[in-house]
Amino acid sequence: MSIHRSTLHFVLVLVLALPFEASAESRTVEIEIARLRTELDALERTYTRLDTSLTSVRERLDKSPEDAALKRQEESLSESLGDTFEKITEIRSRLDVLERVHSATRIRFGDPIILGPISQSLEGERFESPEELDTLPQHAPITSLPLESVVRAVHEPLWACYLNELQRRPLSPGKVVVKFVIQPNGSVSSATTKSSTLYNPLIEGCVNKVVLGLTFSVRDDTSIVSYPLSFNE
Repeated sequence: MSIHRSTLHFVLVLVLALPFEASAESRTVEIEIARLRTELDALERTYTRLDTSLTSVRERLDKSPEDAALKRQEESLSESLGDTFEKITEIRSRLDVLERVHSATRIRFGDPIILGPISQSLEGERFESPEELDTLPQHAPITSLPLESVVRAVHEPLWACYLNELQRRPLSPGKVVVKFVIQPNGSVSSATTKSSTLYNPLIEGCVNKVVLGLTFSVRDDTSIVSYPLSFNE
């Protein structure tokens, strides 16, 4: 059974509000997990009881196959057993989402590295493409506030890229290094995945899309930036 949209919306809104430390929202998630576990335990006991009763009725039906009352009882128990199984499946799915999301620790931002600008050259030769710029010596990590602050400002959309996939299936922690081109007017003209240990094209494509929508400060020349993002590490 698929997870209700309301459950996914609850998880997404709640977790996107979580800071790095324990918060009121995280405690709310813990309370919801505890409530669902209690409900699941009760349903599993009910399922066991119904299954035992159904087995007993069927054994009696084997001896009295024409007993109409036993047939009605078997039908009722079978229906109740099926309904209980569906509820158990749904709650297990909701618990799986909540527990995986609750265990996540969001993003750590690494030190961005400038690989450009494009006008820079080696031995007088001009490098025209981002691929060629990989041969340039890397500058020291950038510590200037404007570039880092722009990327960190979209922390929530970047985290949502990982969280959306985490809601669908378990994910291992990992790092995505995004390489993007900043034009002189501050716009990002391209964003690609330089490397990734997530091995998840959906997350990587989502991250690139978020970065592609950034706007940085105006600069003298086009620049290439390599920016590492660690998810849940």
